Amino acid sequence: MEELLTFYGILITSGYSSVPRRHMYWSLDSDVHNESISDAMRRNRFDEIMASIHVVDNTKITDDPFFKVPQGCKFIHDNLFTSLGLLDEMKKRRYGSSGTMRQTSPQKEFMKLSRGTSEVLTQGDKLLVHWKDNNVVTVATNMEEKY
Repeated sequence: MEELLTFYGILITSGYSSVPRRHMYWSLDSDVHNESISDAMRRNRFDEIMASIHVVDNTKITDDPFFKVPQGCKFIHDNLFTSLGLLDEMKKRRYGSSGTMRQTSPQKEFMKLSRGTSEVLTQGDKLLVHWKDNNVVTVATNMEEKY
């Protein structure tokens, strides 16, 4: 039981002091080493416990790849992933989804407008906002909040 409490303590600590890869907490490099974590548990033992901890009952597996995600979650995407199709699929699965979008066509006319100008578009459950900053920025969402 004490070992599990230590394991959970490491997880909580890693939420406050994050590094790109979990194993870096045990690294001897001064910029990523975390003495309280490395002194509390060996890295290999932490990995063994991590591999055997399951928070969801795997006997209830379905064909839905999202079956382990709690309903009502909201996802934020960067412009590499955000698309109108993704927003539709996430809405169908009852997940909120928002993100910046890449421009597929030049926005020459919009670029001529003054900085801070915005345009709001709606399509079904989706909301898209364009605004002029140094460049044209587009954000899309399927969140249920009122616009």
